[in-house]
Amino acid sequence: MLSMADRACPLRVMVAHVHRGGEDKVPRIAQQRSARSSKYLRRDGRGSSREMEHMMTRNRRRKAEIHAHQAATGTAYLVARRQIIAFAEVMQQHPQLNSFGIGVFDAHRKTAEQRQTDLAAGREELAGGVAMVMETAAWLRENITPIKTPTASSYSVKHVMEQATGSYVTNGEFIAAALLAGYTFKYAQPNVLFGMSDRDLKRMN
Repeated sequence: MLSMADRACPLRVMVAHVHRGGEDKVPRIAQQRSARSSKYLRRDGRGSSREMEHMMTRNRRRKAEIHAHQAATGTAYLVARRQIIAFAEVMQQHPQLNSFGIGVFDAHRKTAEQRQTDLAAGREELAGGVAMVMETAAWLRENITPIKTPTASSYSVKHVMEQATGSYVTNGEFIAAALLAGYTFKYAQPNVLFGMSDRDLKRMN
C-alpha cells in the first residue's frame, strides 16, 4: 500500500520499482519528463505556469499563420513554416518596423501613447502581408545584385519594383523583404538604405 508521501510523488514510486543492487536507475524518459514539468510548475506547485500557457498559445497562433500562408501561396507546409519563422525573426530584430517603414508617420506631433498605438497597428498590418514580403524578397534576389555600401533608399527602390512588376508594396513590406534577402542596410527613418546595385536599378527604370 502506498504511503501519502508516495502518492504525492509518483516519481518516488518509479524509482523504487527500478531499484537494482543499491543503484537507482530511473528511465531516461522519466527524467526528461520530470525536468520539463518542473520547468513550468507554478511556485505553489499547481500545474502549468503562465509561461507554458503563453508558449502553447504562441505555437497555436504560429501554426495558424503557417496554414494561412500555405493556403494563400500554395507552398509546402515546411516551406511556409520556414518563411513565417524567418519573417517573425526580422520583425523581432527590428521592433520599429511596420507597414509605414521604421517608426510611425509624423511621430514628433504625437504623444508617446499615440505613437505606440500607431506602431502596433502598423506592425499588425505588416504581419498580414507575409505573402507579398516573400514575393518581393524573391524578386529582389533574382533582379538586384547586393553590394556592400547601403545607398539605395527603400522608398525609391520599392517604386522601381512596382513599375517592373505592376504590384503595389508598402514601404514596410519592401524593407522586410530586403532584410530577408540579406542586403546590407542602414536606417534612414522612416526608410532604410540598402546595398543594392545601382546598375541593376537603372536597368529596371
